Amino acid sequence: MPKKVTKIHSPLRLQVDNLYDLQKVRVMMELRIYAYIKRLGLDKDHIKVKALKKDSDALKAVEVSINKMLKTELMEYPIYVNALKLIKGLAGPRIAGGIIAWTEHYNEETNKIEGIERFDNISKYWKYCGLDVVIDKNTGEGHAPKKVRGEKAMWNSKLRMHLLFKVGEQMIKTDNYFQKLYRDIKKHYVNIHPNPICDCGNIVTVTSSKAGQGYKIFNLDGEKHKCGVVKPRIKYTKGHIHNMARRRMIKILVADIWIIWRKLEGFSVTLPYGMKEGIHSELIYPPEWAHFFKEVKRNE
Repeated sequence: MPKKVTKIHSPLRLQVDNLYDLQKVRVMMELRIYAYIKRLGLDKDHIKVKALKKDSDALKAVEVSINKMLKTELMEYPIYVNALKLIKGLAGPRIAGGIIAWTEHYNEETNKIEGIERFDNISKYWKYCGLDVVIDKNTGEGHAPKKVRGEKAMWNSKLRMHLLFKVGEQMIKTDNYFQKLYRDIKKHYVNIHPNPICDCGNIVTVTSSKAGQGYKIFNLDGEKHKCGVVKPRIKYTKGHIHNMARRRMIKILVADIWIIWRKLEGFSVTLPYGMKEGIHSELIYPPEWAHFFKEVKRNE
């Protein structure tokens, strides 16, 4: 008997998955070509190098073809045509396609592929994206959710990786509203956390070590830092500040998309109580999207 199909994906989702799977294989081929030339000293005209180059070029051509089909498919989505397409850095089929495709989900009960209608408030969408805040029971501090061995993740891993890394880094590198927002948020975090802090509570300085060996921690007097904490975590390093600012920027972007998407599909929109204007508000949006927010009301 044929195997029962348990998951049904939209054409958009299939194209996005195929595109990124092909890209992964192509990149592995290109890395192998690099290794043949740089590490083994093979010539570019060597039979092994030429064979891999031919296959890599063939995959690249397929990627271009799928990319064109993906762009055509995206034109059927109002959220792309009316919003994502207007923002430099979000308009690309791979970036926009990933956001939409990995938000969609097949509902076995209704036998339909559902999108943003599954999330009647922004907190649920943040959680699905892996952007919610988990409170540590021991310290009382909030942190990003992490996978626990033996437990199923409560977020879509592909969507989370896509948002934080592909979309996040794309926004930071692209001259647009969200790049400026990232810089403002980063500046804010640097002002309130000017120095790295060890888990033991002491201010420290951090210097990078050799590749793959982490970093070295020193006290402000230059002495090597020692504390009673086993494998201490250093907060507010340059990398940590970058990750914090990028995550905050992406949360704001996701909130904007959630509001616009639901309005375009005719669903109700309410914002979390206490949300305020300013750096830490999710009610921040680029001028291209301003008309979507005129009638958005707060949840009293």
